[in-house]
This record gives sequence, C-alpha cells and structure tokens, in this order.
Amino acid sequence: MQSDRSGNSSRGFTLIELLVVIVIIGVLIALLLPAVQSAREAARRAQCTNNLKQFALATHNYNDQNDSFPVGAIYKPDPVLTNWLYVPDNSIFIAMLGQLEQQPLYNAMNFSRHHLSGVNSTVVSTGLATLWCPSDGKIVGRRSSFGPYADNANMTVSYSSYGGCTGTWYVHTHAYLDCRVQYPDPLGSSQHLMAIASKWQSPLI
Repeated sequence: MQSDRSGNSSRGFTLIELLVVIVIIGVLIALLLPAVQSAREAARRAQCTNNLKQFALATHNYNDQNDSFPVGAIYKPDPVLTNWLYVPDNSIFIAMLGQLEQQPLYNAMNFSRHHLSGVNSTVVSTGLATLWCPSDGKIVGRRSSFGPYADNANMTVSYSSYGGCTGTWYVHTHAYLDCRVQYPDPLGSSQHLMAIASKWQSPLI
C-alpha cells in the first residue's frame, strides 16, 4: 500500500517569482530613495537655519554685554608678524566665541597678537559645528595647513560656511588709495567714527 505524500510536499519559489520579487523591491527602493534624500536635505537646511538663529542671538547677547555689536573687520598691527603695518585680524566669530558657548576657546585667544600667530594656532585651527552648514560639503570638517608662517611652526586653519558683513566701509587707520570710500581726514573729525570707537571693548581695539 502506497502512502499519500502530496499533503507533506513543500513548494518553493520558482526563478520567475524570485525575479519578480527582486524587481518589486528594487522599484520600491527607487521610489523611497529620493524621499529619504529629500528628508535628509531638509534636516540639513534646518540645521543651517538653526546656526543663523544662533548667530543672531549671539550678536544680541554680545551687544547686551558690550553695548556694541562685534566689529566685522578689525585692522591692527602685530608686534611680531606685521610690526607697524595694520592688517585684517580676527573675524566676528572669534569675538563672539563666548556667546556661542565657546568661552574656553575665547579665553585661549591672545588678542594682542594676530590670529595667524603661533600663540593663536589652537583657536584658528579648531573647527566648530556651529560654523558649518551641513549642506556645505566642501567646508564641513575642512582644515588646511600652510607650513611655517612667521612665529607659527605650521599655520593650520579651519573654515566656516558663513561670513560677517563689514558694511559699506570699515574702520582702519590707513587711507589706502584703492579704497572706494573717502575717509574723513582727520579720522577724529567723524562723529560717526568716534561714536563707534567709543563703544569698542578691549581686546577689539
């Protein structure tokens, strides 16, 4: 007597069925991938917007503490690097490090020296997530080393996705011939300039 095995037999996927399943999964992934990428970019844009909000709050906190907004373009000499020559120095973001929850980094800055001097190498080489827009892939995490520079054994800088605006003109002590704005002569004759200078807080002078 033969036993009936038809009830115990198992049926697997055929090759065609397997290919159909793979195709369906591939189509679903192709449909979902742009949505995932769009969601990620939206999150990156939200982070960039949040950074700008942090800058706005930091500038107003700076103003509350110093009765002045941070200077956007500082010109001053360095006793080692430039001697008597006035050159562009630290940016608005270094001035606001304390308001950006980076007080230890602000304390490490020697404002009597140029930001590219050796004593300030730690500050200028430190990258901050607040200064990086996640959508700015060429800047996020970027550092460049330029080798020896004056008293700096290896000048290394980190970059930012943002920049401070200097306005229509900025304050410095030399009337360079290529300036597009006619500076008052003497500078002390400008009430506007004197009002700004009276608000400058050390170490920004």
